[in-house]
Amino acid sequence: MTVYEYDIRMTAHRLATVDRKHEIHMQAWANNEIKSVREVGKKTIPVYDRFDKFFDYEAEEKKVLGISKTDERLDTKLMNLMKEANS
Repeated sequence: MTVYEYDIRMTAHRLATVDRKHEIHMQAWANNEIKSVREVGKKTIPVYDRFDKFFDYEAEEKKVLGISKTDERLDTKLMNLMKEANS
């Protein structure tokens, strides 16, 4: 391995360490956020009473896959047309 290759690998390792630190800090932030409460009268209630209010998995998945709401409407419209044609 040349000195240049070694230097690149060390830089990659240091960048990976920075990424890991970022993940740790994001986890700490999420832990703090999920524990947040609000006052309603004399009671304190959690801001997020259900997990899907805190993190909407399906919405994140659709964002990654590039599916928009208009795509969903077109898909349902197409499915309805196919059902009508088959009946």
